[in-house]
Amino acid sequence: MTNDDLTIVIIGKNEEKILDKCFSSISLVTDHIIYVDSDSSDRSIEIAQKYKKIKIISLKTENYFHTASLARSIASKEVKTKFIQFIDADMTLNPEWVKLAKERLENNPELAAAVGYKKDYAELNSDIYKIRKDRKEFYPDYLSGAFLIKKKDYDLSGGFDPLVPWDEERDLYLRILKNNKKVIYLDLFMASHFDYKTKSRGILFILINEKHKCFWRIIKKVIQSNNYINYIFVYRYAIPFLISDLT
Repeated sequence: MTNDDLTIVIIGKNEEKILDKCFSSISLVTDHIIYVDSDSSDRSIEIAQKYKKIKIISLKTENYFHTASLARSIASKEVKTKFIQFIDADMTLNPEWVKLAKERLENNPELAAAVGYKKDYAELNSDIYKIRKDRKEFYPDYLSGAFLIKKKDYDLSGGFDPLVPWDEERDLYLRILKNNKKVIYLDLFMASHFDYKTKSRGILFILINEKHKCFWRIIKKVIQSNNYINYIFVYRYAIPFLISDLT
């Protein structure tokens, strides 16, 4: 049975090696699927077109920084269902996660979103993985790259900021809290992540390479909201990486 109250939003760029695996994992979950392709130069669009349920949004604008936030923001505006499940194209989704997470969100009006744990594979066809999980069920201080959220709470928070280049989920998390809502970590298997093409843009790319200067968007938000403590707290894991790149 499909989830008529759920839309799955997938974002990707040049993921032709994984797309069939990703789309196959969600094709029986719901008829509402949106794939946002960020100017892929491979066969990603062609592969997506084989799946009749999938609505394809192709971002082709030249000289523009296609942030994950931009792709998710555009897709979410097309969502008409009660829930959104965000995942990346290099992931596969566990259908049981959707059922259990939806039940928890429906039964608690305080909860806006839920995250579970992932299995991380370094290779595409490997049986070896690491489990990325937290301590047993609790209220975390983050959202991961994949999560389930109520559409009304996503909209109330303002959604993803298209100009935030990294850890955009933490920025969204802070705005969810501002509305007196909570995010919950459920100790349930949510998705598999095939991290087979990791690469780093580096500090110069983030600071000066793009016309939008996306990095400074976060600094501006901190100053405008006078919310230094909370922003430093939720971005505390990103700060060491930036310092490392800089040095």
